[in-house]
Amino acid sequence: GLQVMVETGGLSRYVVSPPTEALGSLGELFVEDRLAQGFLLTLGMTFVAAACAIAVGVPLGLLLARVELLRRSFESWLGAAFSAPLVLLYPLFLVILGRGLGTLIVMGALVGIAPIALKTIEGARSIPPVLENVARSMNMTQGQRLRLLVIPAALPSVFAGVRIALIYILINIVAIDFLVSLGGLGSLVAATYDRYDMPAMYGSILFVILTSIAFFTLIEAVRQVRGEAGER
Repeated sequence: GLQVMVETGGLSRYVVSPPTEALGSLGELFVEDRLAQGFLLTLGMTFVAAACAIAVGVPLGLLLARVELLRRSFESWLGAAFSAPLVLLYPLFLVILGRGLGTLIVMGALVGIAPIALKTIEGARSIPPVLENVARSMNMTQGQRLRLLVIPAALPSVFAGVRIALIYILINIVAIDFLVSLGGLGSLVAATYDRYDMPAMYGSILFVILTSIAFFTLIEAVRQVRGEAGER
């Protein structure tokens, strides 16, 4: 439908590129605009930021799930941080950290911490009372309870939080890279926009969307494989 509207003049080519031309531009983007290099850079920053978010979000979630007073005090703040457009803080981080890849990684990790921590709290607090009673009857230490009961119970929720966080991290890294041009996929979108190459711009945006879908599918596949392994 979109192709027909553009071809018949219903939509201007100066505003919307025909889908066939956007798809056709991917080959040119790989050859002339180093799409693969930008993809690998964005992919690397996303996974480093996700690892940092996990390293902070999971212990934070376990701590808040364990200490009721802390949970009541800070869980709502985490929810507010999750819904807030933290990408708008990028000028502050540019001043503090400078214009470099570290800024993108920190900003990406920042938006990933809240969903991971919230999902960790949810999972850690979903332990059936009967298992809690068993743990007490066996005189488990706090370390044993954490390792044998809390973490296994929280893992499905943690995976859900990581899946959400990855998408948010990718979007924020691409968005900030679009503004500061550090060589990733966001820089590629900005470069094609600046030279008014509409097919290439829409092609690069399409590639970002496909990358997001691939991330979502990958995490879901890992979750399903782990769930099947756990059932066995």
